[in-house]
Amino acid sequence: MQAVIDLGDDADVMESSPPAPTPPPTCLICMDELPRAMNGVPGKRRQKTVYKPDDCWRLRCGHFYCVGCLSGWIESKIDERKVPIVCASLDCAREVRPPHVAAVLSSTVFEKFSELVTAKAFEAESMYCPNKECSQVFVKPTFNAGQEKTTCLFCKTKLCLRCQVAWHDGLECDQYKRMVAAGGDSDEAQLHQLKEKFKWKQCPKCNVLVERSIGCNYMRCNWYAHVSSISISRRLS
Repeated sequence: MQAVIDLGDDADVMESSPPAPTPPPTCLICMDELPRAMNGVPGKRRQKTVYKPDDCWRLRCGHFYCVGCLSGWIESKIDERKVPIVCASLDCAREVRPPHVAAVLSSTVFEKFSELVTAKAFEAESMYCPNKECSQVFVKPTFNAGQEKTTCLFCKTKLCLRCQVAWHDGLECDQYKRMVAAGGDSDEAQLHQLKEKFKWKQCPKCNVLVERSIGCNYMRCNWYAHVSSISISRRLS
C-alpha cells in the first residue's frame, strides 16, 4: 500500500511567473521608442506602400530604425557614393538589401541608388588612364604577379594595372604605395623614375638634383655655389 501525503494548503508551490514585458524597440539612430508593429521585407506589390517617417522598420540583421532615420542614413551614403550600404550599427556589417532601400526611398532617390550600384560594378572591372590629356576608360585586363605593366589603348601611356597609375619604372608596387602613404604623390614617383633612368644625383648639402655632363666628380652647385663631391655611375648627355 502506498501512502498518500497531503501537503495541504501550506505546501510551497512552484508557479510560473508571467513573462516580463518586452521593452519597445528603439531607433538605432535617433534612439526614440518605436511602435511595436514592425515592417519587414516588402513583398511583391503592384503599388508601393508609403510608410510614415515614424514607422518602425526592422532590418534582417535585427536592428530597428524609424523609417525617417533609415531613409536619411541611406541617402547620406548615396551622396557619399558608398555602396553597398550597411547597417548603421558600428558592430554590424550586414548589407541593407535593395528591397529595403526601395521601400523607404522615393523613386527618384532609388533610381540614383541603382545608377550608383551599376557605376560601382563597372568601376570594379575598369580603370581610367592616368594621363590627364587622355583619361579614357577601358576594361581592366586580367594580370598575374609580374605582369602589371600594360599600355593605354588610346594614348599608349605605360600603366601599372595594380596601382592604376602611370608605370612607376624603378619602383615596385609596394615601394610606390609606401611613397604615396608617406605623403608622396605620382609626380614624386615620376621624378624618382627619371632619377633612376638618367642616374641623377642629389647634392649632399642642399638636396638639389644635379647632372654631370663632363669632367670629374667635383661639381659646384648652381643654387648655393658650394662644391660637392658627387659620385656619378655614368656620364650623361
